[in-house]
Amino acid sequence: TLGRLSAAFYFDIELSARLVSEAGNVYKRLPAAPSLMRYALYEGLTAFAMIRKYNDKQNKRSMSSPTTVYNMKKWKTKAKQVLHRVSTWVRKGNVNCIHVLHLLEAEQLCVAGKIGDAKRKYDTAISSAARHGFIHDRGTANELVGQMLLEAGETERASDYLKCAYNLYLEWEAHAKVDQFYEKYFEYLSPQN
Repeated sequence: TLGRLSAAFYFDIELSARLVSEAGNVYKRLPAAPSLMRYALYEGLTAFAMIRKYNDKQNKRSMSSPTTVYNMKKWKTKAKQVLHRVSTWVRKGNVNCIHVLHLLEAEQLCVAGKIGDAKRKYDTAISSAARHGFIHDRGTANELVGQMLLEAGETERASDYLKCAYNLYLEWEAHAKVDQFYEKYFEYLSPQN
């Protein structure tokens, strides 16, 4: 499940959302598995991606459909639950979760439209992931802050983060992700940007 979820998060957010929904409560089935932190990361990032998606749908319509409102509530609840769970792990001393908490908090600020606060929290997540050796999570955090800055019209700053993400994905040797990333952000990866 974790492998499929992480791949889906990077390549097909709809599939990722379906996997999270179908998985139920993996925390009860695997209460002490080391992979739970990874699952929580992708579950939380998926929830925030879906909140963003439903925010976009609501902004495009003056009136939201009941399905959109229901789905928005479902993903907000999921995001809140994951944040609480990861926060508890950090309070109990799990240092491997610190950057995950910062990254999910950055996502929460981002979907709330608090761009400056979100950027600072993303930067904290990036620094923490670097300190603890999570190269792939540094790449993910750089990509997410880059996306946020692009959406905010800050293309020069976004380009810096996207270039960093690209290089981290290369270092991680995530070849399919590198190809997808290059195709999506080609214009922001050139030296002129």
